[in-house]
Amino acid sequence: DDIIQLLGASKMTITPTINIQGGFQLLTLRDPTWLDDPRIQQLYPPSVLRTARALVAQPHTPEDLDARARIIAPLEKTAFNVVKAGGRVVAGTDSPINPYGLALLSELEHYVAGGLTPLEAMRTATSVSAEALGVTADLGTIEAGKLADMTMLDGNPLVDIKALRRVKRVMKDGDLFELEALLKGPKRQTLPQP
Repeated sequence: DDIIQLLGASKMTITPTINIQGGFQLLTLRDPTWLDDPRIQQLYPPSVLRTARALVAQPHTPEDLDARARIIAPLEKTAFNVVKAGGRVVAGTDSPINPYGLALLSELEHYVAGGLTPLEAMRTATSVSAEALGVTADLGTIEAGKLADMTMLDGNPLVDIKALRRVKRVMKDGDLFELEALLKGPKRQTLPQP
């Protein structure tokens, strides 16, 4: 508790990276569909999928999952306690140890499991991170004059943080992309034959 209070009073920024401490493996063991999503199949190199699947393929029992959860739960609760004490938690992943993108989403799910609201968890990846980096004039919130690439979701992440997994559209540099077009990849141009 002393450390939590010190982190809060000092406004120190921490990045828990619960994923690399077994959190990503726990979530994918509980729900292997993380890796079955067609977006993951299409957008990740085979080597990344092989590594992630190797984690899930390890034999496990309900007792094993409970033991893993007992290790992860205090880490989740620490993130909650730091925020409630006034400290800053920023979402981080140490990717590529765990797959880019998926690791961030699972990290946010851990924060919610620890007690943060979905909004507080999302702020760890947006406005709080921008503040920690000193770039709030340009990033971190949706405001006129700021840079903003955005995702449109099928669901409300303020109600269910897992809705962040259900991206349907992406706006990048003002261009709107549908999920189906992203999965097809860029159009390849062929060079004329001499």
